Amino acid sequence: MIDFWDRSRDPADQWIVITDVYGGSVNNAFMERLGDDSLRLIAGMSLPLVLEVFSKLSTLDDAELAALVSSVRQKGTCLCSLPNSVEEDEDF
Repeated sequence: MIDFWDRSRDPADQWIVITDVYGGSVNNAFMERLGDDSLRLIAGMSLPLVLEVFSKLSTLDDAELAALVSSVRQKGTCLCSLPNSVEEDEDF
């Protein structure tokens, strides 16, 4: 897969690759190419991350990309649980 990517891409293009899991096989394959200045690699794909990156592609620099990833990471994941006590509404 990666060899095809290497052969078929335009060297002038800039790439942001988002993989599902840090340390997974796809992530590891792209980690080997991090010396390539045209590649940015993000691990931990989520829909909010993809939407944020996609909506800002034309203006995104390295500092903004790092800030965006940090922001999505902080806002995007939470553990949902029921509250200790639930008040019952008489109308329902």
